Amino acid sequence: MAITISILNEKGGVGKTTTCSSLGSILSSMSYKVVMLDLDPQNDLTLCSPIDPNPDINLFSSLFVHHKPKGVKINDHLIMIPGSNQLQPLNFVDKLKLDLEYQFENPRLILHQFLQPLQEKCDFIFMDCPPNQEIVVQNALAASDYALIPTVPHSFSLNGINSILQLIQRFRKLNSTIEPLGILMNCYDQRNSIDQAVWEMCQEEYPNLIFNTPIRINTKMKEHTHLGIEITEYAKQLQEKRIPQKFSGYEDFKEVIKEMLNRLKLEVHV
Repeated sequence: MAITISILNEKGGVGKTTTCSSLGSILSSMSYKVVMLDLDPQNDLTLCSPIDPNPDINLFSSLFVHHKPKGVKINDHLIMIPGSNQLQPLNFVDKLKLDLEYQFENPRLILHQFLQPLQEKCDFIFMDCPPNQEIVVQNALAASDYALIPTVPHSFSLNGINSILQLIQRFRKLNSTIEPLGILMNCYDQRNSIDQAVWEMCQEEYPNLIFNTPIRINTKMKEHTHLGIEITEYAKQLQEKRIPQKFSGYEDFKEVIKEMLNRLKLEVHV
């Protein structure tokens, strides 16, 4: 059975998309079979991925036209179901009312039903969620085993953590097995005293949730997403070109994945 993980924070700009794409790319390089879903109508995960646009293959058309998952291959072990700007909360609800497949179903369980065919075909399903708590995010939580909460060392972003943890707690009435997988600190500058203070505060306040490795701020993270290149492929290119600067974000995500697999009691594939 696949492990389904929602990546969410109601605050924007905390690295949800970067986290999703990095975890998917690195895990697939370790021979895990991964499916990524872009639930955000801004389509950032889709835009930063090495895929060609196809109006017939996206999450919205998969849900309401094909009624089954249709994705795009990124590599031998990584599939993406691209996003759509039509996946707005009100449009989602309106479509459900008119769709014979779904009109009598619980509107918060549509993604859970939709993802069933993938459960035996992959190891991980990651959902990059929009920064809100509306119906699409509620569907993601209802379909997930775990929720991963990215944040950045800023008070505004930290305020969203407790809100998401409370949302997960409330959703146990609908999905009794969902658990927070952890909190991931992105864009961390170890030279900045404020970043250090916020990092220490998170370790004190969430000792069992915060991942031990923060993702250090690194221009190469921006470069590979801007160029639409997988993080593993970009790291390989830098190594071949003998670029002297370290790709610290890539190394940090590899450490986070080791810890994540340990939390999930899974084997680290080499």
